[in-house]
Amino acid sequence: MHDMHSTYLATTVKRLHELCSRSSDASARLLEMQPQVLALSLLDLFPIHDTLYSFYASRKGGRKPLPVEMFRCLLLMFLKGYTSFNEWASSLRGHPECLILSGFPDGHRPGVGSFYDFADRLIDGPYCRP
Repeated sequence: MHDMHSTYLATTVKRLHELCSRSSDASARLLEMQPQVLALSLLDLFPIHDTLYSFYASRKGGRKPLPVEMFRCLLLMFLKGYTSFNEWASSLRGHPECLILSGFPDGHRPGVGSFYDFADRLIDGPYCRP
């Protein structure tokens, strides 16, 4: 198992435990999401980090890209049966467990535009300077 994936798993378990100790609603939602939780926990996406990161221009300033987290969030979106970025981004507001499972840091919730931008990057491939 890749070292970064082990870190993701340990951090995710810790954060989900903390969330569930504060929210019985989150606990119930996680129980319903067992197949999705299992899929994400078994899937080590860190080997594709460099490829996903190549879709971004190197620049100073702004938020650090989170390509693995965005990709994992898209996978979770499809695993949960969503097909609309708008609906998915809206549903994330009330489901912090999905943000934690995606691997986003505390306080980070991608907006709908982030999903469209990421999808464009996946289609366009590595960043090419204009």
